Amino acid sequence: MAALIMISLSLSSTVSAGLITATLTGDIRPANPDNLLVNVTVTFDDLNDTTAEWVVDINSDSHHPNIKLDAFYANLASSLDLGNAGLQDDLTFSSFVPTGWIANFNVQPSGAGAGTSTFSFEVDKGTGGGIANVTNTQSLSFTTTLTNGLYWSTSVFTGAPTLNGDAGSGQLGAHLQSLTKGPGNTTDSGFAFGMYQDSTSVPPPGMVPEPGSMVTWSLFAVGCFASARRRRQKQPTRDH
Repeated sequence: MAALIMISLSLSSTVSAGLITATLTGDIRPANPDNLLVNVTVTFDDLNDTTAEWVVDINSDSHHPNIKLDAFYANLASSLDLGNAGLQDDLTFSSFVPTGWIANFNVQPSGAGAGTSTFSFEVDKGTGGGIANVTNTQSLSFTTTLTNGLYWSTSVFTGAPTLNGDAGSGQLGAHLQSLTKGPGNTTDSGFAFGMYQDSTSVPPPGMVPEPGSMVTWSLFAVGCFASARRRRQKQPTRDH
């Protein structure tokens, strides 16, 4: 029984983690360059976490070597907005890389052709001098912290509304500049859209196994224990 208890503890001691991913692509408009690719990941340590780490990674180097991010946009589920006045009272931003990038709330996306529709928040370069661009070789990262007593969960992302524009539709967006023009393109900017994906179900190495796996290991341990006990019982007693 001691062996069984030790195995169960070792399998259940790992903290669970949330992982949200998104792939942003575009631009579908003939006047704008296409072959845009931006990957987004959001991680939060467990189901009782108030902080989430974001990484926005441009991967369009083969088609747009000089590409740079003008602004990144994202929607979040309305359940986070406890005061129904926007997320500025529920969410804070910190740890921007590159330094100098800033966040704004309830912003109409630039270049998406979405009219007066707004995203929950926008992250852009700000107005200061000497701020580094986000490019194929420089990712954007930042931390969001909930201040309203709620915790991050996958539904906060997957349940976010979708914004529709001439450039496409999605729960996230990115306005990109300094693109390489192709035939028929009249501008060097474009917009990429994407949807959140719950990637938590694909655990990285070291995460807690599925309940079925834990049962299998427990049964295996019980079997080994019982087998060893039977072998000891079958051994003949030596006469002294």
